Amino acid sequence: MTSHTSSGYVDKVTINQKTYTGREVREKLSLPSSCFQIQFSSKGYTFITQGNGHGVGMSQYGAQGMALENKDYQDILHHYYQNIEIESIDS
Repeated sequence: MTSHTSSGYVDKVTINQKTYTGREVREKLSLPSSCFQIQFSSKGYTFITQGNGHGVGMSQYGAQGMALENKDYQDILHHYYQNIEIESIDS
């Protein structure tokens, strides 16, 4: 049994009556993402992943690539997090 978050990432997976989080499965199997599907065939299990990362929203590699293209932090943040405002906080 597999349950998913609202954004499509695996929340929980039950295997042999033991429940794992999507992150645990990702880390144990070195999958590139917690957004995966499991298919079973006579040859065994196949994990089909979608994307890379942990699902928080910003790819470190993607952000670095944008920085190398001379994008500033505001461009990068707006790319990954739409409809945000960046403001200074006075202390």
